[in-house]
Amino acid sequence: MTDKEFEAFLLQCQQEVKIKQSNLTQKYAMNTYQTYSFSQANKSLELKKDNGEVLRFEVACIGSWGYEDHSWVWAWNNENLSESIREEANTLKDLAQETGYNVFEQGSFECEEIVAKDLAFVSVYKLKAQGIYRIVADESYLFLALKNVK
Repeated sequence: MTDKEFEAFLLQCQQEVKIKQSNLTQKYAMNTYQTYSFSQANKSLELKKDNGEVLRFEVACIGSWGYEDHSWVWAWNNENLSESIREEANTLKDLAQETGYNVFEQGSFECEEIVAKDLAFVSVYKLKAQGIYRIVADESYLFLALKNVK
């Protein structure tokens, strides 16, 4: 892809994710859940309401962005994630060949938050996911692709 083609592709991915997020919010009232639980073993995300109602998603890990050191780490390169999760994320490396940008096969690198979000949006497109969820951890954000409701 040329730079111009990639910009158009990125814009398409951004727009698709915004629509998908809006659909998820409307269909599942996702903004009404108070807590979450992420299970690496089950590759799932549970959103919970105070009344006990639970919404479960099958998820794929995309990557994490450190907000203190401004670094991106792809899920396939993150030793803190299970081998199964890292293997599933390997498909994201294909984006390097598809786009011509080697950032998709670099395990980690420095970037701004907006770049991390864009990488997550493109990953949602690649994974054909329903949306995205960002977990706020102590020093980073973990981006998850929301696949199927369980």
